[in-house]
Amino acid sequence: MKRSLAMLVVVMLNIPGSGWTESKDHFHVRERTGYSSEPVSSARIDEFITETALRYRELGAVAARGGFHDIAFPRDSKEFHRLNGYGLLVVTAVSQDSSELPLRRVYVQGEHGLEVLQRLFSISSAVEPLDGAVAQVFGPFRADAMYLFPVHWKFKDSELFTDFAQNRRGFQLATFPERIPSALKALPKEKSTSIPPLEEIRQFALREYPDLGRFLVEVKGESSKED
Repeated sequence: MKRSLAMLVVVMLNIPGSGWTESKDHFHVRERTGYSSEPVSSARIDEFITETALRYRELGAVAARGGFHDIAFPRDSKEFHRLNGYGLLVVTAVSQDSSELPLRRVYVQGEHGLEVLQRLFSISSAVEPLDGAVAQVFGPFRADAMYLFPVHWKFKDSELFTDFAQNRRGFQLATFPERIPSALKALPKEKSTSIPPLEEIRQFALREYPDLGRFLVEVKGESSKED
């Protein structure tokens, strides 16, 4: 199986008494885990968030919110065309404020415009346990969402953002192009077209995200492009 993914976290941290923040009360921290050829289970996502929270708890950090993402790309040009130039993006957001979730939108912005990504589904849940590191550092409220990701953006100078439902817009999740492995470079650079057939998306989602893929029921509408 040829699958490339990227996973990172961007958090807004408030560390009382720390000189890191100077006159500001927050800053961005990015953590990258690189690429993998393995499917991503919900347990792996939970593990990554927990590991991150444990490290920040040791620093005495408290975050207003956190955002984690993972991108699954087609394995080859044939699958690329079956999916009409799309991959899948999973975003997990955790917040101290329930009104911030679910996310308002996720989008990619570059010099040629802005594209709002098509959301396939979103699931809201409570972080457990409430006395655990994730709830203490990032907050007790969580939302997991899956989006169609136009692969061609990966190769452009652009940025991936999300707007929370309240309080925070333009929360940066990634900057493209990042380091790109050879298997991913071999994919076509064509722009994505129409939304692919639901069955193609479902098969791809179940392979790459065996747990979250089961929540995919239907796809409505299209992604939007803004200049």
